[in-house]
Amino acid sequence: MKHNQKPIHFNGQVSLKHIDKGIEMSDQSKIASDLLEIEALLQCDMTNLATSSIPLHTVEIWMESESIEVMGAVAELISSCGHFKQIMPPLEFEPYHRFFLRYYERCLLEDPQGKWAHSRYSAGWDIVRWFIGLWDNPSIPRNIIEDLKKWLARIYLASNDSLRTCLVTATLEHLFENPDVRNFFLDWKKDPVLGIAFGQAAEWSE
Repeated sequence: MKHNQKPIHFNGQVSLKHIDKGIEMSDQSKIASDLLEIEALLQCDMTNLATSSIPLHTVEIWMESESIEVMGAVAELISSCGHFKQIMPPLEFEPYHRFFLRYYERCLLEDPQGKWAHSRYSAGWDIVRWFIGLWDNPSIPRNIIEDLKKWLARIYLASNDSLRTCLVTATLEHLFENPDVRNFFLDWKKDPVLGIAFGQAAEWSE
């Protein structure tokens, strides 16, 4: 990390003082302030976090940021089991899921090259981990997986050749290493465009 800022703890919570004055800040100043606060949490000793909490309301504000760098830092924060457990009240699955849909889509479309946000291909690879994590979790309703497949189809159909190549090589090929997941995508073969993606990915994974 490029700084030594540490979060301030008060009555068991991390103090996030900029939230009250955020309206007065310029957008760039608020982005910089948010990043400093999130990075301070990410480098905070886990023994300190064990006796502290991260306010859910603050995390929700960060998740709504239009800055893809802030989104990337938040993604790192809530992907960490230790930090995730300190969010109080707990962050529920639905807003968590919506955030990652929005975040990964922006990464795929924009291909950011910053410190925290995933590049196009790193997002494509991470989507595999995310998808399989949901696939293997019996508590996740199957309609969530169906919606995720539709999300991938929508992005693919609206994409240019370079993004389509990324989705095939970084995401679909690795998803299809699981035969059950590959079969789950069989309906793509009925579509003249999605069928090409299915064929390319299936050929690599077989």
